[in-house]
Amino acid sequence: MPSAKKGKISKEKILQCIKKSGYPFEQIVASCLEEVKWYPTLNYAFTDFETTVSREIDVLAEKHIWIESLSKQQNQPLVRLNAELLIECKQTKSPLVFFCRPKQISDFFCTPNNEIVQYSGIKSEVVVKPRNERDTYSFTASQFLRFGKLSHYSKSKEKATQFCKIYWKGKDLRADHAEVYQSFIVPLIKAVAYQKMLRRPKPTWRYFDMYLHYPIMIVKGDIFKVDSECKSIEGVNHVELVRNYYSAKIGGTYHIDVVSESYFRKFVDDVLMPSIKTMEKEVRKRDKALAKGEMRVRSIDKLYHTLT
Repeated sequence: MPSAKKGKISKEKILQCIKKSGYPFEQIVASCLEEVKWYPTLNYAFTDFETTVSREIDVLAEKHIWIESLSKQQNQPLVRLNAELLIECKQTKSPLVFFCRPKQISDFFCTPNNEIVQYSGIKSEVVVKPRNERDTYSFTASQFLRFGKLSHYSKSKEKATQFCKIYWKGKDLRADHAEVYQSFIVPLIKAVAYQKMLRRPKPTWRYFDMYLHYPIMIVKGDIFKVDSECKSIEGVNHVELVRNYYSAKIGGTYHIDVVSESYFRKFVDDVLMPSIKTMEKEVRKRDKALAKGEMRVRSIDKLYHTLT
């Protein structure tokens, strides 16, 4: 039997239904970014390397740092810095809990598998040639640009290595992360991998557009952190989630900012942008070496001291 007609849906009911969905949340995030001169694209589509099908993230926002700095420099740099935020919006009534541990010295060292800040658009390494030596020294671009010291990730003393969602199942409380991991964390990692491929430089280029990629999950709901021994718990606005991800086509360590909706604007203005501006100065200072993929120095010792 066909279902009974329920009558015309009023404007008020349409608005009530929309407000309960996640669509307004994404629109609010996009508007917030536009206010501070980022350029957002909602429901940004990318290719999943593992399945070769199209996927989406909620928001991709781009900012051309080098254009905003043109008045401060006389010549166009060989490496022009840009930044983009890859965002998933999570609206939940179930608390998210992150297990945090103190960072170790190794957490601040850039390596080929842990770039700290994901980037693309430039050569992956710089070969340094001291004038009075036969030996050469190779640094990844992230080491050469001191991402371990200058990025906003370097300012945090803790990292989250695990997380879970707390929810009711019948009369019992449950804790797991499967839905959040597969629906939000994995798409962010795959979107970063796609953007890095999309902006891969060509050997014939003279000018390079470098992109910094920042995966972010914005949460409309409660965020808590617990210590490594699970002795204390407190509400927070921001945690840095560090996850390893390896497959046949994608691999590495990814730093993901988990930020509450109420704190997001302040996070962008007071945490993210100051570090990007600092890194921009480093890029402008070293743009010739980054473009050529090599650098001549008098002595490796002085350079090595600045990079470590």
